[in-house]
Amino acid sequence: MLYRAEGLLDLSRVVSMKIVLVGAGSLGSLIAENLCYPWREFVIIDPDRFGPENVERHLLGPGWCGKPKAAGVAKYMLQRGTTRVLDIFAKAEKALDRHRDANLIIIATGGMDFPSWINQWNSDGLNIPLISGGIYPKGQGGELLVLPNPQLVCLACSEAQYPTDISGGGRTNYGMEQHDQAIPGLRHVVSLIASLAANFALQIVHNGELESQLIRWVDNWGTVTMFSKGGGSIKETLESWSFRSQSMFGSTPSVRAVREDGYTKILAKETVFHLPVKRFARCSFHEEAVS
Repeated sequence: MLYRAEGLLDLSRVVSMKIVLVGAGSLGSLIAENLCYPWREFVIIDPDRFGPENVERHLLGPGWCGKPKAAGVAKYMLQRGTTRVLDIFAKAEKALDRHRDANLIIIATGGMDFPSWINQWNSDGLNIPLISGGIYPKGQGGELLVLPNPQLVCLACSEAQYPTDISGGGRTNYGMEQHDQAIPGLRHVVSLIASLAANFALQIVHNGELESQLIRWVDNWGTVTMFSKGGGSIKETLESWSFRSQSMFGSTPSVRAVREDGYTKILAKETVFHLPVKRFARCSFHEEAVS
């Protein structure tokens, strides 16, 4: 069934890999749609049932209303050629410990305590690569946190470097801060972030050398990062580079810098921004290693 994937996928790696997807909502279901391959095992964990409010953005249709989301997504993947899919109708905190042999965990949920919990759980001698995704309010964009080596750089390290309120309108934060509400946004935005998540998942599967990074996509002049020191020089450099180089090639500028309340904010429009995430020296999850 993978006629058009020939030469693009290392099937010997795929069939040896186990992936756990935490969250089978709009984002999680579309990530799964992009990962219908013959994995050793693909595990989907979600405690919720599909409802009418999910229809617009979700992979599943109205016929699944009232039924577990995880079961519906699992059935779709099996029909698309995924050889072994396990759906679990439960909270991840109760189910994940049975899957310590996973090669990758993809987080697509904003459950209240889960991100902090999995950060602690994964630091207990596991070090399973993590991908965590989220959508910005009102469909302004979204982001993806890629942590190929959580023992070196974890969710808390990212939160310390890129606070949850840095994006215009707030960050959904499927990172460390608690968040337990559905985020308004159109399907095409969710689909774009899901495609990025699948892309990085396949890079990890293929043993690609990845840096820990936060990928942000913003639709209309959203803040991707900010600086408090040296703002003037950063602003001048970015303005010079972004506007002059883009104008030189006849393209519409997609990056700009503004000074506001003592900060230099880097704004982007219809652009994917890759921000490096470094180990945070005062991260509580790394205290023992740092000391």
